[in-house]
Amino acid sequence: VLERTTRWVLRNSAADEPTSDLIARSLEGLEALRSRFADIVSGEDRDVFNSRVAEVRAQGVDADFARELIALRFLDQLLEILHLARSTKADPVEAAEIYYDLTAAMHVPWLVRCVERAGGSGRWEHRWALGLINELTRIRRDLTRAALQTGREASQATEALTSGRGAERFQALLEEIKGEERVSLAGLSVAVQELRQVADDTDRS
Repeated sequence: VLERTTRWVLRNSAADEPTSDLIARSLEGLEALRSRFADIVSGEDRDVFNSRVAEVRAQGVDADFARELIALRFLDQLLEILHLARSTKADPVEAAEIYYDLTAAMHVPWLVRCVERAGGSGRWEHRWALGLINELTRIRRDLTRAALQTGREASQATEALTSGRGAERFQALLEEIKGEERVSLAGLSVAVQELRQVADDTDRS
């Protein structure tokens, strides 16, 4: 969590802006997202969230506290959502709903976790994997921003995205990759490139 959040802060803070200022600007919206996170998060991210909450609750922790605690595991994503909400003048909760619905429909969390596993311990494979993860972060941002600018609700934005030909080609490619005996960085790289094309086409439409 710390590594992901640090990378996000370094990429998104101005050179002359203290990190504390960036965090301070996000506190109010961050609290709103934390308290609603269990209702907002979807897809594989939701599965991970529920699993971690169950682990914490098994130790006797209060349910509400456990949910808000585990929501911080997604701090880099919450900061990204708040950044998008500010830049598009959208409500943070609505931005979060679109962010998670869209990227769950396009299997972005699955891709991220596969890339993390496939990166291995080699120096160049690790750098390759990190580059793909950074690109997936940018794709998430671009897809969400494009959807927010249309003014559609989360379900409408997701339906519009997944019904396009580019999205259909991407989904077919994912099925091929999932059918392989071993998911490789090379195959995942092709999938990320295809998803980038979907995001670019969405941004232009």
